[in-house]
Amino acid sequence: MKKMILGKSLRKMIFAWVLFIGLMFAPLYAIAGDATLTWNAPTTNTDASCVTDHAGFNVYFGTSSGSYNTELTNVPATCNDTGVDAGTGCGNIISCNYIATDIPDGMRYFVVTAFDLAGNNSEPSNEQSKLIDGTSPSSPANLTVDINVNVTVTVN
Repeated sequence: MKKMILGKSLRKMIFAWVLFIGLMFAPLYAIAGDATLTWNAPTTNTDASCVTDHAGFNVYFGTSSGSYNTELTNVPATCNDTGVDAGTGCGNIISCNYIATDIPDGMRYFVVTAFDLAGNNSEPSNEQSKLIDGTSPSSPANLTVDINVNVTVTVN
């Protein structure tokens, strides 16, 4: 009878070790996607003077509206002069965009801030949300290929 109890205990211990080792070395997969953000750069400061010392942009995002727990600082945004007067007396509208990559799956809420050479940050932009889905579609199925053979016979 004692042999049987020892056998069960040994099996339980081996099972526990196998489970532990399996969990230790199990790959952890995080699925992520991208978000393309587009905004207009500010042309004026909060006192209505023209922006002359713009330095860059920060992107913030989070999993709930109004709460941004991830910051991407000094993002390499691509900005272009639209040629359209901003109506502020401070030049044209400058359209900017940035592709945030490797954003974890799920609903994400984004805002952008501008900063100047002195390190002053603007208030956040309006918030925009996007459902990030980094999962790939299934592979195509039922591929077929038709083989056509053209034979030309010339009789002389």
